Amino acid sequence: MDVGMRSPKIIQALLNKRQIMLEGKINEEIQMNIGRYILYLNAINDNPITLFIDTQGGDTEISLYICDAIQQSRAEVHGIVTAEALSAGFRILQSCHRRLAYPNALLMFHAPTGPSKRCDAKDWGAFHKDSLALHKEQLDVYATRSKQPLKWLKKWSLQEKRFKAHEAFDLGFLDEVMTLPKK
Repeated sequence: MDVGMRSPKIIQALLNKRQIMLEGKINEEIQMNIGRYILYLNAINDNPITLFIDTQGGDTEISLYICDAIQQSRAEVHGIVTAEALSAGFRILQSCHRRLAYPNALLMFHAPTGPSKRCDAKDWGAFHKDSLALHKEQLDVYATRSKQPLKWLKKWSLQEKRFKAHEAFDLGFLDEVMTLPKK
């Protein structure tokens, strides 16, 4: 029985409203699905797409493919953090044309972490070099979007500093903190 947020009926209902859910750990399957949904919705029309984000992160390099899909989308992609946009999820949010969050959402980015698989000493040097280059590229994106100085972004990345929605808005990481609808 196919239930939960990955149910084809739920996915189709969301797509009919031009909405996509990015939830859970970012991996190849998530990346392929998000990219496929963005392409599908672009094939229909150029109306905005809403990407709901709730992730603790995952594979940074794989998340960049999602960032590319967002940036190549003819339709604007509006990212809405419903709970968490941590690590790679934060990077994806910063790629969205419009960045929003629920009032109690949590955001975080960090410095590079070690490889998830074994590597030899010669591979370690290449990994380290590539990680530093990727981290600098990410910090440049964050600086451009937020207008925060690189020195602060570097400091926060080393601290794995977490930002509540209103703090993230004040620092320029969000365009809007959503308010509760009036009854």
